[in-house]
Amino acid sequence: MKKRSFERVLSNIKVKFSCCYIDYDGVVTNISEGGMFISTTGMNFPFESKLEILMPTGHRVLKIPVEVTRMIKSDDLYDCIGVRLINPSQDYLEFVSNLHSSS
Repeated sequence: MKKRSFERVLSNIKVKFSCCYIDYDGVVTNISEGGMFISTTGMNFPFESKLEILMPTGHRVLKIPVEVTRMIKSDDLYDCIGVRLINPSQDYLEFVSNLHSSS
């Protein structure tokens, strides 16, 4: 079994993103320096493989470019996506580091 490059932290972070000109809300259920798993509702296929996640971190919103690597489907709609970060910013890495420290 392949081991993950980064340790994931359980989370409950509300995020927003757009896909195929439709805005979605989601909840990051686990997060790491390299990716995150997002629970959402009602995504239809097909969708863009690259997205920008908007994540509030208290006093500001991080804009996080990601690539979709996994989708989970319930009935005819996708309700969870796994994403890999594309060149994570230092602000994002510090945010995740703080989550590791507090868990």
